[in-house]
Amino acid sequence: MSFCPTKDIHSVYLDNELPEIYKAEYELHLKNCPACQKELEKLKSLRDMLSADSEAITPDSHYMDQ
Repeated sequence: MSFCPTKDIHSVYLDNELPEIYKAEYELHLKNCPACQKELEKLKSLRDMLSADSEAITPDSHYMDQ
């Protein structure tokens, strides 16, 4: 990969949806590209924050009944 992938590719990789045939190439690029490393870390942080936030939400019984 001689150029940085689109931001969508980082998200697809993070979600483990990147096809295996592209994964090694992406990971090699990632090892050598600080910009992509930073973008992936940003997405990981956002995912972790949203996940923690969703775990903190406890719907009340009225909401669940609807």
